Amino acid sequence: MDFITVGGVVAGDIEVGYGPARLFKSEIVNAIHAHLSEISEAGISANYNPQKMDKLDIYPNIWERDGDEGLEYITAYFSNLKNFVANCAKNNLGMAIYLC
Repeated sequence: MDFITVGGVVAGDIEVGYGPARLFKSEIVNAIHAHLSEISEAGISANYNPQKMDKLDIYPNIWERDGDEGLEYITAYFSNLKNFVANCAKNNLGMAIYLC
């Protein structure tokens, strides 16, 4: 599920970082929350492959260079993302996202 880079409805044509902001209705936020809830830190760790991530040119291209620190980077931000989406879902909110 790639909601971060391609999901939602484009909110106008103003560039705010890497493209326009995108909007998600509360029903979609609930589906995203359900999906993210199934992903654990252990699952992320088990699938962390710095060499492959660098080869696939996955931003921010720090994976081999940073090794375990790259994994800590991912898990910390993923935890923040899960908490944010869970809060939106709990309060029946939609959300707006943009990449900067």
